[in-house]
Amino acid sequence: MATLTTWMNNVRVGTLTRQANGAHSFRYDEEWLRSLRARPLSLSLPLQYGNITADAVYHYFDNLLPDSPQVRDRIVRRYQARSKQPFDLLAEVGRDSVGAVTLLPPGKRRTWKDYAGRRWTRRSLPPC
Repeated sequence: MATLTTWMNNVRVGTLTRQANGAHSFRYDEEWLRSLRARPLSLSLPLQYGNITADAVYHYFDNLLPDSPQVRDRIVRRYQARSKQPFDLLAEVGRDSVGAVTLLPPGKRRTWKDYAGRRWTRRSLPPC
């Protein structure tokens, strides 16, 4: 079993789990469910207590990744992801997924330094 903590706008919302047999589930954190800011990640993943085991879990998280098989292959090569499966790709690049959702290993949290931009100078720019 492997897990990734799911964050929305730097607030923990739940946990994505991949079982040994490859099945995926998602569980919203109880603190998120009690929050006045609580909202579902997707209409296909409604707010609820307990594990969500529908196919929608796999599809929602798969859709956070690029559609192109070539781009997914490059992610595997660049980050040495275990496979092209969405969970393995998100384990490597989920910290920079599109939109407000971020996936991180358990116990990790983004800090303001993760969002800091790089200051470019003429010397530091790559040649055209």
